[in-house]
Amino acid sequence: MSWKWEYAFGAEQAARTAPAGFLSEVERTADELVRATYQVVVRSERVYIVQITYLGF
Repeated sequence: MSWKWEYAFGAEQAARTAPAGFLSEVERTADELVRATYQVVVRSERVYIVQITYLGF
């Protein structure tokens, strides 16, 4: 299998304005989830990030 991750829905739009350091951590965590196949959509071999929340205001 070739598991991957991607942003979905509103998370993709939010990712456009989030700080680069924050997005790096999101992407690092997503890579870990892919390796662990946590809460996956088996049919499309994807882990979807459906929400991100940046609290560093």
